[in-house]
Order: sequence, then C-alpha cells, then structure tokens
Amino acid sequence: MTDQPNVEDRRCMVWLMCLLTVLMAHAYGLVFGAALGMQLGVFLVPASTIPLVLFSGFFLYIPDIPLVLRWLSYVSNFRYGFEGIVTAIYGMNRQPLKCNQAFCHWKRPSQFLEDIGMLNADYWTDVTGLVTWILVLHFSLLVSLKVKVILNRQ
Repeated sequence: MTDQPNVEDRRCMVWLMCLLTVLMAHAYGLVFGAALGMQLGVFLVPASTIPLVLFSGFFLYIPDIPLVLRWLSYVSNFRYGFEGIVTAIYGMNRQPLKCNQAFCHWKRPSQFLEDIGMLNADYWTDVTGLVTWILVLHFSLLVSLKVKVILNRQ
C-alpha cells in the first residue's frame, strides 16, 4: 500500500524492532506491576512513559531540545524503537523513491533522514539500546520480586 520495496532484510529488521519494543513494553509493565501493585502501576506506567515518548524524536526534533534536557532522548526507549524502524525503512543506502511529480523533496531517503535528524542513526545501536532496556527491566523485575518475597516472609 505504501509502495515500499519488497526487500526481505528490511522487513525482518522492522519486525525485529517491533518485537523488541513489545518485549520492552511488556517488561516495563511487569516491573511496575510487581514493584508497585496493579492499581498504582496502572496509573504510573502511562505517566512515566509520557516524557519518554515526548523526547523520542517523534514529537520534538532532537537538535531543538535544549542541551539540559537532551540527555532524556538517550534514555528514551521509544527513541530506539522509532529510530530503528525509520532506519530500517529509509536508511542503509536505500534507492531513491518513485515520484511522478516535477519536484519531490523527499525523493532521496537520505534527505528525509536528514530532515528528521536521523541521518547518522545506526540500526544496531538502536537494537542494542532496546536490548539493554529489556535486560535492565528484567533485572529490576527480579529484584522487586525478591524484595516482595523477603518482605512477605517476615
């Protein structure tokens, strides 16, 4: 429907990024549910993800974020997912897009990546970022469950 090239490698890369994002979100919910309980977790998960979504690069152009707050974009798990999917689709020397008009500003995928501030994005860095988030969240889940078990023994 969007006239994307039928390239299996890119499709697998987008699929992997979506899978890692789902695994990260699942672990995020489990940590909050285990550490804080269901009722508080239901409130705090959306409240804590709003800054992460805001600084992901989807709503704010990352170079426009003040330097004092720019570090939040590197902590945002949504940035890694968004950047990874965009890189998988438009990065890695993709061929120019088809265009039936006289002037197409985004005919070259590199121009699109430059305009959204992701020209130097690296797919495998984004995969590493999401895997790191998943591992940290699973470790936090284990610690919170261990604390719950110790507190319930007493």
